[in-house]
Order: sequence, then C-alpha cells, then structure tokens
Amino acid sequence: MNQSASSLARLHALWSLQGLNALTEENIQRALNDSEPEIRRVAIRLAEPKLNQNKKLRTKVLALATDDDPLVRFQTAFTLGEIDDSQVAKALYQIARRDHGDTWIRTAVLSSLSDSTAKFLESLLADVEFAASSEAKQLLSQLANVIGTRKQDSEVKKAENKEITILRENIEEIRSSGKSLMPEGLEKKIKTQEMADLIAFLLALEN
Repeated sequence: MNQSASSLARLHALWSLQGLNALTEENIQRALNDSEPEIRRVAIRLAEPKLNQNKKLRTKVLALATDDDPLVRFQTAFTLGEIDDSQVAKALYQIARRDHGDTWIRTAVLSSLSDSTAKFLESLLADVEFAASSEAKQLLSQLANVIGTRKQDSEVKKAENKEITILRENIEEIRSSGKSLMPEGLEKKIKTQEMADLIAFLLALEN
C-alpha cells in the first residue's frame, strides 16, 4: 500500500484490504501516518473496531487530535466517542480548544462526550483565560445543554476525588435554542458515521 506515489491508489488499496478482511495493524498504522489527510481520516474510521483492544493504535488516534488538517480532527472527534481511555477528555478538549469556532467540529466533540464530560469540563474551567473569553461562549452554552438535559443534579468529579454538585434549583434556566444544527429529520435517516462522512465531504468542497 505504501509503494504507490498516488494518494488515490493508496486510498483504494486501503479500502480493498478492508473489503478482503486483510487489513492489518501495520497497514492501519502506516495509513494513520500518511501524508495525505484523507487517508489519515479513513484510517481513523477503519481503526475504530480495534482501538479498545490495541493500545498502540489507540495512542496514535488520540495523538491525531492535534493533526494539522481540520477534517482529520473532525473524524478524530467522532471516533474518540468510541474509545474507553482516560486520555479521551484531554484529546477532545484539545480539538475543542483549537476548533471552537467551527460548528461541525464543536458538535462532533460534544457528541462524543459521555463518561468524559466531567473531565472535559474540568479542563475547560482550568483554562481560565479561554473559559472567560467571548470565544468560548458557544462551547460553554452547548456544553451546559449537554449537562442540563440529564435532568438531574450535575456532579463534576475533580481529580482529587472531591465532587462539586450543581443543584438544579440553582440553575436559572436550561432551555433549547429551538434550532437544530442538523437539517430537520436528517439524523433519523442516516447513521452517525454516515453523517460525519457527509459533513466531511461538504467541508472539503469549500476548500
């Protein structure tokens, strides 16, 4: 796969190996380090089923949170939601911090928050200058909605195992903006990864 100078040929080879069920860890590692962003993005997708069992691949995908290409970071944000690792929150925050102004990447990050929500919030609040800036407003607003929709007291576990409980009676308002970031009904018709691919395609057309 690494013999061809053509990025398109390398991409086709990657999908062909996947289709033949012959894709190896070495193939994926090589693709994750490819000079072509689209190959790295596809490699992240193909690595997903192996990530929780393969620390080497998982470590590489976590590192791609700082990739130079926004579409690679976009795919990484989605894929991180499938990973069970203590470094997920840090990686997601790295992406959110860099791409907070990009609606789609910000949404991908927030969609991947689950057990890592508390650690993500901790990272955000520790980044005092950014958290207090107008640039963080949208991220904070959407994160508050993620936490608020649980309809229960929100507990943020600190690193020293202390807890801060935000009582719902102390929250002035939790409300929806009334406007979806996605076209109406679209999310009901396609899978999450298909949505990610669609957005990546549309963003690529703008470049």
